[in-house]
Amino acid sequence: MPEEGQVREVQRDDIEIDLGELLSYLWENKKKILIAVITGTLISLLIAFLTPRKYISRVALYPISEKGTTALALSPELLQLVGITQPSPLLPVAESLYLRQKVVKKLGLERELLGPRADKVKAPLIEAAEKLKDRVKVWEEARKGIIRLEVEWEDPKRAYEVASCYVETLREIMNEKAFTWGKMQRLFYEQELEKTEQQLLTAQQRLNELQEAKRVILPDKDLEAKLSLYSSLLKEKLTLESKLRGLLAVYTAEHPLVKGTRESLGLVSKKLNELESSMYNALGAIPEYSVAFAEVQRLKSRYEGLARLYEAARLQELREGLYFEVVDPPVVPSRPEKPKRKLILALGFVLSVFLATLGLLAKKTFGRSERETTDQIS
Repeated sequence: MPEEGQVREVQRDDIEIDLGELLSYLWENKKKILIAVITGTLISLLIAFLTPRKYISRVALYPISEKGTTALALSPELLQLVGITQPSPLLPVAESLYLRQKVVKKLGLERELLGPRADKVKAPLIEAAEKLKDRVKVWEEARKGIIRLEVEWEDPKRAYEVASCYVETLREIMNEKAFTWGKMQRLFYEQELEKTEQQLLTAQQRLNELQEAKRVILPDKDLEAKLSLYSSLLKEKLTLESKLRGLLAVYTAEHPLVKGTRESLGLVSKKLNELESSMYNALGAIPEYSVAFAEVQRLKSRYEGLARLYEAARLQELREGLYFEVVDPPVVPSRPEKPKRKLILALGFVLSVFLATLGLLAKKTFGRSERETTDQIS
């Protein structure tokens, strides 16, 4: 019986003999391996140079969401009228079929994307927009808050044109939505202003009627005169507010009439605030007057808050909406990014060497198995 160490040594010798035989076999068939490698490399070379070259134009957009800063200074009553600011809809719009259709229509991409099928399909605009989706990639970098856009095309100038058209059309769509929303807000706040104005006039009239009906002896000699002045100033303020809204519908904010009305309104508001502070303590001694005066104050505060909201909505309707900044504008790419020719050649070379070696080893193994089977049968 051979010792265990001798058995291991014999097995190691067998392995070395097998490896040596394998290397010898591969060396003998080096011409076949070389032919296979050259053939595979040539095929990969053809693939690399026959595949259309593609250029990529990139854009980086930074969404700008509007904050409800005006609403923060309003009363809780008015906060219920102000909607919560929604996240920017920039990414869904950038990925939408509607945007792609507008881009296809602007640049006339139907025939370029569909080829001969452009005259045969029933809805070429929709079909071309679906094809455009394969050439345009949109995604969001959540950490940076940036939306990136990549347009892949065979023509570098066309890639730039499509990327630029995407940004331009995206801005147009966002502005259209902003105009619609701004108009709806303006009309809503305008109705609320008119309603509150009537309520305020009614409350002021009740305050005057209360004084006449009750024949209340006011604790302050000047309080009656102040109340009368307060009533007239409040009516004047409402008149100036209404006049200012009418002027802003016709003139710009820099027009002399608008500026003059704003100055008059500011003076009246200042005088009203002074009167309110001076009458507050005196009215506290008269419960009936306190309740009526508090109601007037509440409606006045509501009216002023609605006036600010109305002004913000009017400006939103008129101004060009800024919903994103172009951090990196599109440029004409100077060199193609696809296909990666060097990578294709390297992969072709490595793959052909591997397949040639594997094929020879399989052939040798299969031939040896056949011989062993034949010897056993014999």
